[in-house]
This record gives sequence, C-alpha cells and structure tokens, in this order.
Amino acid sequence: MVAIYREAYNGKHYLIGIGLANLGSAFMARKEWKEAEGLFREAIAMYAQTLAPEHFNIAITRIKLGRVLLRQKLYKQAHAETKSGFDILSKQTNPAVSWLNNARQDLAEEEKGMNGTLLTGSPYSFICVTS
Repeated sequence: MVAIYREAYNGKHYLIGIGLANLGSAFMARKEWKEAEGLFREAIAMYAQTLAPEHFNIAITRIKLGRVLLRQKLYKQAHAETKSGFDILSKQTNPAVSWLNNARQDLAEEEKGMNGTLLTGSPYSFICVTS
C-alpha cells in the first residue's frame, strides 16, 4: 500500500505517512520494536511535510513511537516522543480519552525508568505503574 501511495502521490502525501504508521503498528504488535521505530519515524517525517504540526495523526504516531522506545528501555527518548504526542493531543477539541490515558501511563513508566521512581510532584505520580 505504501508503495502505491508513493507512486500515486510522487512520494509526498499524508497517506504515505498513514501507511507507514500502520506498518509500524503491525511490527509493534509483533514486538519488533526496531522495525516499528523506523517506520514511525518515517511516518512522522512524512507528516511534517504534509500536515499541520498539531495534527491528530502526528500526536498518535509520536505516542506510538514513544511506546516502542519505552519497550526498548530508551526512557529519555521515549519520554520526549510520548510527551510531544500527549501535548498535541491534549490541545485537541475532542481528544480520544484512551490515547490520553495510554500516554499518561507511558509517561509515568518512562519517568520511573529514567529516575528509578516517579519524581515528587510529577504530574504522572497519581498513576500506578506496574511492571
């Protein structure tokens, strides 16, 4: 599908990003973190060329990228991506609550991974993270 979109749209269209993100999600489901990471990064790069910076698809893909980085224990990188996606999504008029909740849980887990514990006063400290 991505190849078809690349050809049909001369290599530059948000649908290419959607196709890449969908492939990333398939690799994520198979726990193939590095492959998913590359596809999510490529999707975000395509979105940066074709969508507004505050677009829903950018937010979701950044949250997913954060999740695969978290699974690789790359806590600082994961936190940056998840926070970026969360910040975009939380400004939406009607954000999907499930995405916000998932991002909050990942942010708490990332912070715990970076610091060994949740920081006092952390906005994510109310979330119980189990490992």
